[in-house]
Amino acid sequence: MKISACYITKNEEGTLPRSVTSIRGAFDELIVVDTGSDDRTRAVAAALGAHVYDVPWQGDFAAARNAALARVTGDWVLFLDADESYVGEPSLRALVEAMAARGDVDGVRIPLADVQADGAAAHEAPVWVCRLFRADPLLRYGGRVHEQLYRRGGTLRLVDAPPAYAFHHTGYQPDRLPEKFRRNLALLQQDIAERGERPQHYFYLADCYFGLQRWEEALAYSRRALAVPVVYADSSVKIRHILIEWRRAWCSARSGGCRRRRRRSFGVSASISPPTARRCAIRISRWRASR
Repeated sequence: MKISACYITKNEEGTLPRSVTSIRGAFDELIVVDTGSDDRTRAVAAALGAHVYDVPWQGDFAAARNAALARVTGDWVLFLDADESYVGEPSLRALVEAMAARGDVDGVRIPLADVQADGAAAHEAPVWVCRLFRADPLLRYGGRVHEQLYRRGGTLRLVDAPPAYAFHHTGYQPDRLPEKFRRNLALLQQDIAERGERPQHYFYLADCYFGLQRWEEALAYSRRALAVPVVYADSSVKIRHILIEWRRAWCSARSGGCRRRRRRSFGVSASISPPTARRCAIRISRWRASR
């Protein structure tokens, strides 16, 4: 059983070594597709034993990931971001071998938790992500941003790993969030300009606008996201909490508290500054824990 570990990178010299070290023993081949680093990422990757390929950035995360998949020679793929690390105790290789013996599994979902740079746990609950999957020409990524794995001409067959398997993610540090939101918003707008606005965009647009404190747009796209079928896991929960924060701010400004006045409208005063995305995430986590 040959396992290929894959990364797409840009200026990840500080994060890539930790990620690769965390999965040592779980892969036989290391592929790094670099999309234009101007630091030492390429040299660092090569020192870690990677086959490094330069692929010009096209403003499309799925295209970059698929460029890496095109170079895979293994039977299964372990595809991580450079700011993700494996922190579980069980062997990832043993998990792959067990899944490979099954004919009804394309990939495995494993919980991914956001943590601070010092390793301290963030307040948001983990999400289940597919980072392990078969090296199959029919399995490719789609989406310019927030790319998703899919099976061409069929349904992607995923199973959840036991909870002892886990990844940590350090990419959502407060000082890096505005830059990521601006980048993601620009890619979403480019996709909309090329293919038109679709329901799949609503949740991600709401998330970007909320993170950039563009409150009116966040509210508008939150409403749109709730009016269509939920596309991705946890989107409905997060959208509803964005709306809850708006309602809380509106009630507080208009009546000194929601107890004295409750209205169905989610309208707010333009002078109100709703809570940060971090506070929203904390409330989401508490809501989940209470269920």
